[in-house]
Amino acid sequence: MACVTGQHVRSPSSPIPNFLGLFMVLFYKSGPLRRTALMLGIAVLGLLFAGKGSGIGLALLRLCCGGLIAFRCLDWWRARQRPVAGCAKSPAGGHAVTACLPALVAYIDANQRYRFCNDSHGGITDVDPASLVGKTVCEVFGSSAYAVLAPELGVALQGSHAAFERVLQIGARRVDAHVEFVPDVVGGQVRGVYAVVVDLSARKRAEAQLGAERAHLRAALDAIADAVIITDVDGGISYMNPAAEALSGWAGSDAVGLASCAVLNVLDSTTRLPAPGLRGSALAEPPVVGIYRNAVLARRSGECVPIDGTAAAIADTMGGTAGAVVVLRDVTEACSLAAELTYQASHDALTGLINRREFELRVERAAAGGRGERVRHAMLYLDLDQFKIVNDTCGHVAGDALLRQLSRLLQASLRQSDTLGRLGGDEFGVLLEYCSEEAAVHTAEKLRRTVKDFNFVWRDKFFPIGVSIGLIGFGGDDLQMNDLLRMADAACYLAKDKGRNQVRVFKEDDLELMQRQGELDWASRIHRALSDNRFVLYVQKIRALGSNGSGPDHYEVLLRMRGEDGSVIPPMAFLPAAERYGLMGLIDRWVVRHCFLDLAERNPPGHPPHDLCAINLSGASLCDPGMLAYICEQFELCQVAPQAVCFEITETAAISNLADANELIQRLAAMGCKFALDDFGSGMSSFAYLKHLPVDYLKIDGEFVKDMVADPIDRAMVAAINQIGHVMGIQTIAEFVESDAILDALGEMGIDCAQGYTVQVPQPMLARRLVPAREVVEV
Repeated sequence: MACVTGQHVRSPSSPIPNFLGLFMVLFYKSGPLRRTALMLGIAVLGLLFAGKGSGIGLALLRLCCGGLIAFRCLDWWRARQRPVAGCAKSPAGGHAVTACLPALVAYIDANQRYRFCNDSHGGITDVDPASLVGKTVCEVFGSSAYAVLAPELGVALQGSHAAFERVLQIGARRVDAHVEFVPDVVGGQVRGVYAVVVDLSARKRAEAQLGAERAHLRAALDAIADAVIITDVDGGISYMNPAAEALSGWAGSDAVGLASCAVLNVLDSTTRLPAPGLRGSALAEPPVVGIYRNAVLARRSGECVPIDGTAAAIADTMGGTAGAVVVLRDVTEACSLAAELTYQASHDALTGLINRREFELRVERAAAGGRGERVRHAMLYLDLDQFKIVNDTCGHVAGDALLRQLSRLLQASLRQSDTLGRLGGDEFGVLLEYCSEEAAVHTAEKLRRTVKDFNFVWRDKFFPIGVSIGLIGFGGDDLQMNDLLRMADAACYLAKDKGRNQVRVFKEDDLELMQRQGELDWASRIHRALSDNRFVLYVQKIRALGSNGSGPDHYEVLLRMRGEDGSVIPPMAFLPAAERYGLMGLIDRWVVRHCFLDLAERNPPGHPPHDLCAINLSGASLCDPGMLAYICEQFELCQVAPQAVCFEITETAAISNLADANELIQRLAAMGCKFALDDFGSGMSSFAYLKHLPVDYLKIDGEFVKDMVADPIDRAMVAAINQIGHVMGIQTIAEFVESDAILDALGEMGIDCAQGYTVQVPQPMLARRLVPAREVVEV
């Protein structure tokens, strides 16, 4: 057997095993499946040879078994070395990649010892990464942080992925960290974990700062009185502040997410059609700022609120558009105020009718619209008869009541399309559009009868009232508004001169009207009155109130005209014509001359003056370069002390000629004259211009004084003017004091002086001599 065996079995030095061993080494680097297939192939060959009794088969079988065992051992050793080898590669490999990561990356074995870490580890643990390999997690992070990490690390070592965010106390630092432990499982066993730790501290601080800024911004938006709505790029509402909720009627919780057009239903205030979308303008390319004007917002309840609004795009970090912000403002109060101011500018405060300015505009429009067409209109000019008797007998309060009652009666007698306006004083105008002359005469007669049948009663006193009416038809001609008013006025005064309480139609070929037209030409009458010295001076005392009782007698000079028939004509009858035709300068010179003559006789030269004479100067005189020289000349000629003269200028005239007024005031004040600002408070810019006018007295407009006892607004206006005057060192004078109650109220309020019928009814000045008019005119 030995011989047989020796014949068939090769010695260990046989080249076959050596060849196969080399073959196995070459195949070691192949994959596990190829190695397994190789071993199975060798085993089959071994079995075949062994079955034939060949020693080669046994050698092959031994080689197969040994190879399988060797390969298994090598695989085990290679698997053990893979994490370390992979992590310990040169910077050209994975280490270079992990070194660039802004996070801690490490491999921790099953004993919780570091086998690898990147350089970012030092930024988190303050430990040199080169010294970490071999140390435990507890040694690296410290006991406090390890107590937080240990439970999750244990979970990962059990084979489960652990991801969490914790605050780690690492030495003296608190680190907001995101931690992930990924188990390294091979063959069903956990050999270690891959650890990734990201420092979130900076992000958390940024988030906290952003949250604080958001809170501040939200608090600011919540506190804004305007409605603020923010939408996303698709138009969905993402935020509404409380003001927006109140304005729109939508709760923020209900509106968020809805389309902006469903919540912000903005309409044109005139047409009530949808207004162009502000958000669409803001999100356009390029975006523009959208603006709402003359719009209303339909609230959730259906109520419409007038608004102004703007919209602008919200830019994102990439330069694109992230949405839009819409700001709306409730302008209900502003619209009401604007409407009120517009109404006041075009309406008479006493009667509520349109005023002269608005009436003239409407007449002008009607005249312009009818030129070149066969359209006929008519205008009536009404002047009340016996109105002066009511005013003189019962005072302005009764006269105002009469005007209000008659206004309502006249309005009720007209068509809805007709226009009734108060032209001033006791004069009214009526515009009858699309009305023939015959129909206009019928309407005028109806108005005349309405006034005639009206009986005014005031405190058991009965006053019959009449009205004289002038009528002019127009349309299809070139007549201007001023022409129409002049003709209607002429017809009215002819009706008054012919017996009053009648209607007179203006006719171009009416000889009587043409004859009377000359008599009604106020410019001519004023010239004649100057020539004939038919102007008359009246005086009204200005009483000092309270502790201001001592001092010279203070009075205002008032102007009247004596008619050719001897009647006394009030200033409002001729002063408007004098202003229109440039005659106020002549009238002012006449008044200054005669006042100075009276003062010279009452206050002999060389003695302190015991009079303070207030003389009115018109706006025309303020602009007249020769007026200052004339006044200075009269001071010298009449030897009047300037301290005895106080010049009164109306607020309107002073503001219209501010520079000229300032120059005249300063020149005459330097001489010792005093100045009073008359009708103060009647203009809308009273207080704004007051500081530019160095005056000594403020004469509070009588429109505020006469009703101040019953009207708290008038009382407040009087108090405000008085306070402002005293702050500026200016004395105050209240006009139109027509009752003891008003006088007492003024005294309690601290007004310095009072003027009116309760103080004194105007009395004629006993002129010492009359100056020939040529002396005034020639100068």
